[in-house]
Amino acid sequence: MGQTPRGTSVLIRIREAQPYHYHRTHTEVAFCLAGEGYAEVAGERIPLAPGQGVLIPPATTHGFFGKMDLLSRFSPKLAGDIVFVKEGNGPAEGRPLAFRYQTAPVPSGKRFSAKPLANQALATAVALHIDDEQPLHYHRSKDEAVYVLEGYGGIEVEGQLFLAKPGRMVLIPATARHRLAGRFKALSVFTPALAGDVVFLP
Repeated sequence: MGQTPRGTSVLIRIREAQPYHYHRTHTEVAFCLAGEGYAEVAGERIPLAPGQGVLIPPATTHGFFGKMDLLSRFSPKLAGDIVFVKEGNGPAEGRPLAFRYQTAPVPSGKRFSAKPLANQALATAVALHIDDEQPLHYHRSKDEAVYVLEGYGGIEVEGQLFLAKPGRMVLIPATARHRLAGRFKALSVFTPALAGDVVFLP
């Protein structure tokens, strides 16, 4: 679906199974868009249905099973780091972080909310709820991938306006000035971890 200097976004269609594998140096954030199934990560089974996801650390064997469409964001840029293994034979150096998409209420007097869903050194998943406009801002060293789940609006990146609608993804590289406006909900994945790297502009 696209990539930025610090991450790669891929749509993965599982129709029965994706073989067991791991990524030597990459974190994967997999989010279920449609269908249902499960991820098996380091021996742990994690159910997946629309709105559910899992963050998988590097060097952690996993596979996906069922019939579902997954939006996966890899950090850093993927560049072929996939090692297939037989069941039970791969590394299990990290622990998966399962999450369910849920936004936080927009506080009184504010125009958006951002709720962290999963966080690890190489990635942060956040539930965004835009209820008017997010101030113009940028991230010094983090790329952002915004996937719109419901509602409509606009995403402005360095003066260029993109329509925000369900199923639309907008990739925002580090240092790019941007703002989100309208009334919509989205999943944002930051690569690497956000760690407070938000600079709001006047």
